[in-house]
Amino acid sequence: MTTREQIIREWDRQKEKWGLQEWELRFSNQKRQMGYCRPRQKLISISLAFMEANPYPVIKDTLLHEVAHAVHYLETGKTNHDNGWKEIAYRVGCEPKRCATGEGLNMPKGNYVGVCPVCGEETYFYRKVKRSYSCGKCTKGYDPSYKLRIERVE
Repeated sequence: MTTREQIIREWDRQKEKWGLQEWELRFSNQKRQMGYCRPRQKLISISLAFMEANPYPVIKDTLLHEVAHAVHYLETGKTNHDNGWKEIAYRVGCEPKRCATGEGLNMPKGNYVGVCPVCGEETYFYRKVKRSYSCGKCTKGYDPSYKLRIERVE
């Protein structure tokens, strides 16, 4: 069974359990977000690129994170990462954190990479870079001494 099929099965269980029958699960081409919940549209989305780069438990936690947002919205009329959402996240069974962390988490790399001339740190970008960036590891603000050299990743 593929990860996508496993996620669809898990979604079917969760929507039944939490009363989300009118909601839809979609798979997106997003690369900067693992998933998102759009409560007014009754939509939960999971990134295909994120699914390809990560093991099933990480993807399942992301799905449950978005389910927690949906349930939070149904119960309170809002959704964010406040203490009310955290309580629901515990009930749903996901990590009650704003951003996923943990072993095995991989974000898809972008089409462009910026390399620091001093430390060699790589920063990936998903779109063509139209302005100058400096290394976030070497300096807090923009500093031309740490200007990233941008290259297209093949």
